[in-house]
Order: sequence, then structure tokens, then C-alpha cells
Amino acid sequence: MASTPAPAAYADEEEGRRLRRQEEATVSRQGEIYVVWAEYTTLFKVGHTRRGVGSRVGEIQPNSPIPLRIVGVWTGSKKDERRLHHKYRNFRQHNEWFNLPEEAVKALLGWDS
Repeated sequence: MASTPAPAAYADEEEGRRLRRQEEATVSRQGEIYVVWAEYTTLFKVGHTRRGVGSRVGEIQPNSPIPLRIVGVWTGSKKDERRLHHKYRNFRQHNEWFNLPEEAVKALLGWDS
């Protein structure tokens, strides 16, 4: 017969589940900003989705002759996406695709600190 967890352990587990649900709800409301790299190039797509990044990239990949790799994901809104598009506007190649130099990629992904 399985033992019943101690009340303190149960409360911690419940709190952990509650915090995960709260975080998931925040992500689903705001969505996620993602950065996808077209392998063997300097092209990066900066996008936003509320459906899950893997699903979104799965939609994009069939239209690309080059393998795509997710290189960054964080919680963010459409407004955050627009800010990034504006910030990197001088590197825009086509729509949400940017031809980014290494320094810009590091800054975008937070690797420059």
C-alpha cells in the first residue's frame, strides 16, 4: 500500500504545481519570443507564438530548404517582438528574417554579458 505523503511535502508539491500552472498561464497569455537560425547562414527569424515554439517551427520548416534550429526562447508579447524587429531593422532580410552579425546575435540571445 502506498504511503500518504507528510503534510509539509504535500504542501510543497501542491505549491510547485500551482507555480507551474501560474507560469504556464502567463506564457499562454503573453506567448513566447523565439529565435530560429537557418543553418549554414547568418539568417535568423525573430518571431512570437502562443501555440508553442516547436509547433511554430514545425510549420515553418517545410517551406525552408535549409534546416532550422531553435536557438532562443523566452516569455514575451507581440509588442516585445515588434520592439526586437525595430531594434534590428537595419539587418532585416525579409519579413521576420534578419541577416545578423555575430555581435547582434550575442546581444539578442543575451550572450554578450
